[in-house]
Amino acid sequence: MRIRAWLLLLGLGCAAAAFAGDIWKDKPYTQWEEKDIRKIMTESPWVKGVRVNASWRGGNSSAVGRIPMAPDPKSPAGGAGDYGMGGGAGGTAANTGTNAATAGQLGGGDPTDALFVVRWASSQTIRQAIARSQVLRGVWTAADAEKALKEGQSEFVITVVGTDMTPFLHLEEKDLANKAYLSAKKEKTKMAPSRVMIQRRPGADANSEDPQALSAVVFYFARKTNAGTPAISDQEKGAEFVCDLKKATIRATFELQKMAGANGMDW
Repeated sequence: MRIRAWLLLLGLGCAAAAFAGDIWKDKPYTQWEEKDIRKIMTESPWVKGVRVNASWRGGNSSAVGRIPMAPDPKSPAGGAGDYGMGGGAGGTAANTGTNAATAGQLGGGDPTDALFVVRWASSQTIRQAIARSQVLRGVWTAADAEKALKEGQSEFVITVVGTDMTPFLHLEEKDLANKAYLSAKKEKTKMAPSRVMIQRRPGADANSEDPQALSAVVFYFARKTNAGTPAISDQEKGAEFVCDLKKATIRATFELQKMAGANGMDW
C-alpha cells in the first residue's frame, strides 16, 4: 500500500514538473494558444520589464497608456497584439532604470513611473510567437508564418516599447544610435547599434508631441565583428542593453544561457 502511494505521489510530482515546463520547449509553436503567446511575450527570458521615474511629467500621469505593439506584423517589434502590463507587485525602485523581473510583474506601482518592455526580438521564439499570433487572429495563414520564419536574422534585434515614449520624442534614428549599446558581460565587449528604426503609428506625424504616436524603437546590432568572429560567444552568460537618454536610462540585463528554445540557444 505504501509503495502504491509513493508511486502515485511520484507520478503527481512528475506531472506537476511537466506542467511547469517552458511552453516554448514543450509545444511546437503551431500549437501555441493566446495564453502561451502572452507568456512568451511578457514573462520569458527574452523579455525584460524596466521601470523608470517619469520626471518629465511633473506629477501628471495623463500620458500613460498600455504597452503597445508595433502595427506592422513583419517588423521585429510588433504584430502580436497589445500585450500590456500584467498585475501584481514587483520590479525595482524607480529612478534607476534598472531591470525588473518580468513585464508581468510591473503592474501597479507609482503612477508617475514609466514602464518599458525590452525584447530580444531576433530570437526565433519571439518571432514564432508573433507569427503564431498572426495566424490565430486570421491575419496570416500557416504558410505565411512559415515563410516569415524562414527569413534569416543577420543581426541581433532589441525592441523597446513603453507606456509613455516621451523620452524618445524628437530624437532622430542617428541620435539614438549614439545613445545605446549592447554589452557582453564576460567578454566585456560593448557594441553600438549598426542602425536604429523608430516606428510610428499609422498617420502619426514625425513632429507629433503625443508620446503614443511612437509604437516602438528597434535597435539592430551586428552578430559578427569586423574580423568575422561572433560578437557574442556561445559561452557568454549575460548581455546588457542600455539606452541612455536625457530623460531616462533604459537598462535591461538578459541571461543568455536561459534564452534557449527547443533547438538550443536562441538569440
